[in-house]
Amino acid sequence: MMVGTDPAYVTLCLDAHWVYRGAGNSAVALFDVLKLYGRRITELHLRQSNENIWTETFEDGDINYRRLAKHLLNIDVLPHIVLEQAVEKGTPKTMKTVEAFRRSSIYARRVFAEFG
Repeated sequence: MMVGTDPAYVTLCLDAHWVYRGAGNSAVALFDVLKLYGRRITELHLRQSNENIWTETFEDGDINYRRLAKHLLNIDVLPHIVLEQAVEKGTPKTMKTVEAFRRSSIYARRVFAEFG
């Protein structure tokens, strides 16, 4: 779809984890999309998994978000960032939602600190 559209009119809301999961849990595929269409990203949705199960908080895991953030900075793309929480069978449930979001926010601020 992106190939057939004009970048002047169509941007990309990158849900990094859905690209990862939709490509068979492939970080390679996610970073290919980032290389091909990174300049068109205007919004970035963040969610994490560990061993392909969504984590309770946004943290280190299957997707290297530090690498993703560095790539976006290198190409001068500063998208709107949306922090998401999702649960599925196997997702740990050790804290209340507000605490999980607080911890996720702290981590996200560290990873994307240079975005300002």
